Order: sequence, then structure tokens, then C-alpha cells
Amino acid sequence: MSLLDHVFFLILAVAYPITGYISFKRLMRRVTAGQMISPTEIYRSTLISHWTLFGMALAIWLATGRSWVALGFGWDVDTGFLIGLALTAAAIVIMMRQYGSLDSASEKTRASLRRQIGDLEIMMPRNSAELRRFYAVSATAGIVEETLWRGYMFWYLGHIMPLWAAAIVTSVAFGFGHIYQGATNVPKIILIGGVFAGLYLLTGSLWLPILLHAVFDAVQGRAVCQLLSSASPAPSSAAN
Repeated sequence: MSLLDHVFFLILAVAYPITGYISFKRLMRRVTAGQMISPTEIYRSTLISHWTLFGMALAIWLATGRSWVALGFGWDVDTGFLIGLALTAAAIVIMMRQYGSLDSASEKTRASLRRQIGDLEIMMPRNSAELRRFYAVSATAGIVEETLWRGYMFWYLGHIMPLWAAAIVTSVAFGFGHIYQGATNVPKIILIGGVFAGLYLLTGSLWLPILLHAVFDAVQGRAVCQLLSSASPAPSSAAN
């Protein structure tokens, strides 16, 4: 490992959660002050920050001439991969059925779910145009976050601890990387990160975690879009 690896790890594990939290608080202050915030503005900022981090990781990897397999981009279709593929397919089907059932949910249930979204409503899509942009963010999250929090962090931590311990540490780091979503949501995000980490350990590849992550975010976004589009427009959001 090089000095750049140590610095980049600190960026992911420490700087990223802090800056994300501060940025979201600033965004909420703008909302409180009465500014109109379009979700697409948030999506644009998210895409820039994510792909900037991805570019930094890629530059470090290319500069050191490391194997892409070490970063998680191998393609060994063995028993573990096939089991992972079956589990991924099952998880996607379950997710689509679960969130698809919201179409027929009672208004009381829908209102309760909207309350659970809370402050995150300002960054959720409300129409088809915003939903298409949200899909781009979902794909980006799958590619970039799995490459960084699973691929890169696993490689880094694998030098100093067993992989099972790296799975725990990266899942916790992933959870706190989303601290802006609220402290109460962090345990759930850590658990989700654990699922992605487990899938990576099982298959030895990032391809299935990337797919599951992207689909998970996209399906959630579509479900929330349906919920919010059936409600009165929030004063803080503006359709683009």
C-alpha cells in the first residue's frame, strides 16, 4: 500500500460521512429559509461527487498497476457465484413484489410511509422526468459505492485483518457514509451493507453486489415516486 491508499481510505471512512452530513444540513437550512430545491439539483451534485471519488480510486489503481481482480472485477463462474446469482435473483423478485404492493396500499399506509421518509423527501423523485434521473443515480450508487466500499475497502483492510472482519468494518463505514439520512437509519444501512459484503465474499466478485445495489435503489425510488406523486406537492421541491 502507498501513502495515497491511506489518504484515500481516510477520505472514504472519515471525510465522506462528515461532508455528506454537513452538505445535507446546509440543504435543509436552504429549505427552511424557503428556497425551492429541485431533486435534480441534488442528483447532479451526487453524480459529480460519486464519480469524482471513483476517478480518484481508478487513478490510484492504474498508477500502481494492480490487478482488476484484486479490486473485485473478476468473473469466475464457480459454485459460489451461481449461488450468489440465485440469491440475487430471488432478492430482486422479492423487492419488486414488496414495493409493487404499495400500489394497492391504503391511504393510511401510504401516509405513514410518507412520514417515514421525513426530510429525505426533498431528494426523492415525484414525476417521470425526475425518476429517470434517479435511475441514473441508482446505477451510479451501485457501481461507485460497491467499487469503493466493498472492492477498495476490502482490499485495503485485507492487509491488516481477516476478510470477515473487513466485511464488518466496511458495512459500518458504509452505514456511517449515509449518516445524513438520520442516525436512526444507520443500523438499517449497515445491515444492507452487510448483505452486499456477504454477497461479495460469497462470489469473490463485485458484479452481483453492483446489480443488487442498483436495483434496490431504483425499486425504492420508483415506489417512493408513486407515493409522493399521489400526495400534494411538497413546498420545498420543484419539478424540473
